[in-house]
Amino acid sequence: MPVECKHQSVRDFVAAMQRGDSATAERIAHEISERHKRGVAAKGELSELSWANAATPLGGK
Repeated sequence: MPVECKHQSVRDFVAAMQRGDSATAERIAHEISERHKRGVAAKGELSELSWANAATPLGGK
């Protein structure tokens, strides 16, 4: 089932995961996490990242 994401950062994360680019996916996840820690992440962004991470295998397989 394709993942539908509201946040551009999470869409970028999913795209990186689907193409097997773990370095970029990890960087994006870290950036979202850091924004969340500082209280500046978009509402629901970290939750959406969590769901996308669980639903998107590395390499899109």
